[in-house]
Parts: sequence; structure tokens; C-alpha cells
Amino acid sequence: MRTKQLLRRSIDILNDQAPSTINISSKKIMYLVGGDSEDTQFVEHQIRSLGYEVVIARTKSDAIAIAKYAKPLAIVSEISFNNLKGFELCRLLKEDARTNSIPFFFISDQKVKPDQLLGFQTGADDYIVKPWEPNEFRSRLLA
Repeated sequence: MRTKQLLRRSIDILNDQAPSTINISSKKIMYLVGGDSEDTQFVEHQIRSLGYEVVIARTKSDAIAIAKYAKPLAIVSEISFNNLKGFELCRLLKEDARTNSIPFFFISDQKVKPDQLLGFQTGADDYIVKPWEPNEFRSRLLA
């Protein structure tokens, strides 16, 4: 049920176009995969400050369904929350021809090199580590 609500939210954002003719490049939507943490709230605020709409997926299945259907401009994901493994999500999306071109960013408070290397090995485009300076964070998203 939650996935359908998120897809409807995406369609609401794109309400001037029929779902079969969605052109994400003309709409600025990013997907945030995360929980209710302060980190997620910070990231959501930073993305919105750039003029993007934000849809938050809280589960792996929601994130995969939305990525395949709505093809967001980018996906920003926490490494782990609510039994979701961000590395697995990134790998699945990068292996799928329908979603492998969507930029994928990890956010983390972990400066552990093996985690960063694993993030890049699974296909992430960037791995952004706290502490986050707002200007640098936004620049990385836009790069």
C-alpha cells in the first residue's frame, strides 16, 4: 500500500502529464531513501533548497518500485536503516537497465573506508560523509 501512495505522490508532482508520458527531466524530483532521522531531515531540506521535489521511500521495495516507474533525477540513500541495506539497494538498481543510469548517492556518518569502497563497488556515484557542510553537500548533488 505504501508503494502505491508514493507512486501517487510522484504522479501528483507530475500532475500535468499522464503517467505514460512522464518526462522527469522537465520536473525536478529526487528520491530520498531513509528513516525519520535528523540526517534524513537535513538531506531533505538541502534537496528542497535546490528547488527539487522530494519523495521519501522508507523501504527497499518502495525505492525500487519508484525508481523503475518514475525515474527520478537522483536517489540519495542512507547506508542502513529499518533493516534496509543501502548497498544491496544500490547494487539492485545499478544492475537493472531501467534504473542503472540514475545517479545514486550514499549519505553516512561512517568514515570507514571499507564502507566507502563497498559503496563505490556497488555502483554509487558518491559517498557523502558527515559532518556535512551545506554548500558542499548541495554541490555534490549537482555535480
